[in-house]
Amino acid sequence: MDQKRPYNDIANGDTAPVPPVSGDTVPLPAPGEGTPAPETDKAAPENGAPSPETAKTAPEPEKKPDAKKAKKKAPREKRSRGMSRGARTALAVGDAAISTVGDMVRFIVRIVLSVLLVLLLGGLLFACIFAYYVKNTLTTDLNITLEDYAISLSSTVWAYDNNGQTVELAVLATDENRIWVDYDELPPYLEKAAVAIEDKRFYDHKGVDWYRTAGAFVNMFLGMKNDFGGSTITQQLVKNITGRDEVTVRRKLVEIFSVLDNIILGVEPTNSAGFLKKTEARRRVVELSEKYGLRIEPDALISDITVGMQQRTEILKMLYRNNEILIFDEPTAVLTPQEIDELMEIMRSLAKEGKSILFISHKLNEIMAVADRCTVLRKGKYIGTVNTKDTTPAELSAMMVGRNVNFHVEKKPAEPGDVVLEVKNMTMASKVHKNNAVKNVSFQVRRGEIVCIAGIDGNGQTELVYGLTGLEPLVSGELSLCGQDITHTSIRKRSTMGMSHIPEDRHKHGLVLDYSLEDNMVLQRYFEPEFTDKAGFLRRKNIRGYAERLIEQYDVRSGQGPVTIARSMSGGNQQKAIVAREIDKDPELLVAVQPTRGLDVGAIEYIHRQLVAQRDEGKAVLLVSLELDEVMDVPDRILVMYEGEIVGELDPKTTTQEELGLYMAGAKRDEVKA
Repeated sequence: MDQKRPYNDIANGDTAPVPPVSGDTVPLPAPGEGTPAPETDKAAPENGAPSPETAKTAPEPEKKPDAKKAKKKAPREKRSRGMSRGARTALAVGDAAISTVGDMVRFIVRIVLSVLLVLLLGGLLFACIFAYYVKNTLTTDLNITLEDYAISLSSTVWAYDNNGQTVELAVLATDENRIWVDYDELPPYLEKAAVAIEDKRFYDHKGVDWYRTAGAFVNMFLGMKNDFGGSTITQQLVKNITGRDEVTVRRKLVEIFSVLDNIILGVEPTNSAGFLKKTEARRRVVELSEKYGLRIEPDALISDITVGMQQRTEILKMLYRNNEILIFDEPTAVLTPQEIDELMEIMRSLAKEGKSILFISHKLNEIMAVADRCTVLRKGKYIGTVNTKDTTPAELSAMMVGRNVNFHVEKKPAEPGDVVLEVKNMTMASKVHKNNAVKNVSFQVRRGEIVCIAGIDGNGQTELVYGLTGLEPLVSGELSLCGQDITHTSIRKRSTMGMSHIPEDRHKHGLVLDYSLEDNMVLQRYFEPEFTDKAGFLRRKNIRGYAERLIEQYDVRSGQGPVTIARSMSGGNQQKAIVAREIDKDPELLVAVQPTRGLDVGAIEYIHRQLVAQRDEGKAVLLVSLELDEVMDVPDRILVMYEGEIVGELDPKTTTQEELGLYMAGAKRDEVKA
């Protein structure tokens, strides 16, 4: 049997062959004996150089032991003496494990320190940038007066009488019956009551109520009721009265649901097992739509249909429920003259059936045709109630605006010039159905003219505008602006090239509702040197001055001036802000889609004058409107769309509303040349 090296050499770090695992006893070599060197048959190379085999197996030169290491190793050697081979192996493995854990701990410490260093440097960089922003951008010169905080809404003061009944004390209309007073002049009871509504521990904490903050976190994670307040006393009051936590206005229609689902929502027909009977609901909805001339797509999603189609859905939703009190808010904006007459007759029939109808409209001829009594509101204030048979449209408009209104747009004859917008064989896809919404449409818009796209809502007008402005890609066709191809250019590029767009849906495409009015005024121009410095920071002072100029010029009414949040403004003033922003860009082409939607007769008159002024300055104006009076009075040419095609080109001077209605209904069609 071959002799083996002593086991105690293993403890000293030397390598040794693994002993047999059979359990045989292996004799230890005598003292002084070593392991014989292996024999080799290969001759040594010349010049005394070792052979490769010898070089591999030759022992390394002996090194002098380090005194410190030897001192540290001594206890280990002492511990290993007398141990079995398994115990020595376990000791070596434990030492290796300790070494690995130590390396891991050191690695983690280095990572943590590196992260802390990066955070520290990032914090310092952010502090420097923020300091530069505060120094060069922010200003304390706000130029805000008390008039900027004038309340633009009317308020009603209610109280309880001796019998516990609610009685109306007073109606505060805009700035009437309101007096500005200093804070020191407020009665202490009023001050404490106002503060208590928002924060009952206001005088106890130092600005942050940690108790309520902790409670909010607990409620959030445990799913408990969130009893939060409103941002204003009015919102808090509404919350307390209604018992609801919502502090923002939600849409009536659920956008992710279909038209049919929205109509039957809350009154769903079900069988005995509780399953929906949608077939029956669909049949009734289709019958109602055909009866009242309200064409809809029952399976279309609310998010994919136009504002006008949503309006039709609201009407059918009301009719489906057989409600006794019906509120019609601008219901004729999407109808042809023939359909308007039919709806007026339907409203009269419903009234004869015993239903109460509240008809809200700014179309005076419709009010005169269907209403028995008319109540006029102006700036949130009650003006008066008159019997329609005892008044005239002119008198009603004077009550609405406070002055005489010219219903006819005064303009000189158009003088068309060069082509600004050219559309060739334009085709657009539809989100509602599989067919194309716009089919091979071609037309031109020249300088110094107003061209109107007319038609019943849902016949491709919306998709046409989306393609022109870059909101949706074209299926086919070509677009050019001032001789340059814009078929595939971005929205910003089209804007900088001279295209302005007054969108149909001011909330979806016109405004960022949670931004201030001044920020919305520069949405499409914020990157210009006038509003942004070389370092990329906004010039707040310039933005505010620009917004103040537009507010004054276009009579945009807001409670806090430029700093007013857009969501808190009325729809009419939101629309005027968009019109001001788009016209002030001095565009080559102005695309105006339903620019007077929701405006009173005075604001409508003003917008019409602005469109005509753009035309007279040599600009091209493309008007898309569903208002027949607007279609007949404002443009120089009328292009009628029906089912995605242009079916007629009409001169408003020689066309009647009845003839226009025939084209809009598809009963009449002409060959139209681009």
